[in-house]
Amino acid sequence: MNNRILRKILLLVTVLMVVFAMASCKKKEEGIKTTISIDVSKIFDHEADLNKDKADFVPEDGMILKKVTVVIGKDSNALDQLREACEDNDVQIEVSESQYGKFVDGLGQIYSGDCGEWSGWMFKVNGKWAELGADATVLNENDEVEWVFVCDYNTDM
Repeated sequence: MNNRILRKILLLVTVLMVVFAMASCKKKEEGIKTTISIDVSKIFDHEADLNKDKADFVPEDGMILKKVTVVIGKDSNALDQLREACEDNDVQIEVSESQYGKFVDGLGQIYSGDCGEWSGWMFKVNGKWAELGADATVLNENDEVEWVFVCDYNTDM
């Protein structure tokens, strides 16, 4: 009788281990790997237009954030990814609400308008300029997002 109870206990423990392992795998599947970078190097082509108070915030290599991997939730968007990356890498971010949705005003203390009237933050997904706002651009596994500070939308894109 003791062997029978022991077998039942072992079976129960085995079942619980399988259930917990499956739950752990499912949790990992829910996250997706993406990469992100934050680039202000276009400022070097427009230094005369740069607000002088912002010069110290422009890294020598033009990269506020070099390409890093960010794991985000399934169905997350480019803004979710940006916020996660900024939080993980201690990068200042400021986002505002506009009539068209959320708008990235500033990253790393560089703001729209800091390098001329037509300057601001734009982003690419997998090498192509985004056609929707960051809060409407849903990301997929292995998507590569590049945030680029453009000084003139007419020449920098």
